[in-house]
Amino acid sequence: MCKILGKEEIKPHKVCYYLKNRDAEFEQKMAEVLCVYREVASS
Repeated sequence: MCKILGKEEIKPHKVCYYLKNRDAEFEQKMAEVLCVYREVASS
C-alpha cells in the first residue's frame, strides 16, 4: 500500500479534513451505536 500511494499524488492519509468531525450530531450518533454494540456484546 505504501508503495502504491508513494507513486501517486493522492495522499488521503495526509489530508487534515479527512479526520475532522464535520457532523454536528456525531456525539449523539456515536453514543447510540456504542449502546447497540454493548447490548449485542452482553447478549
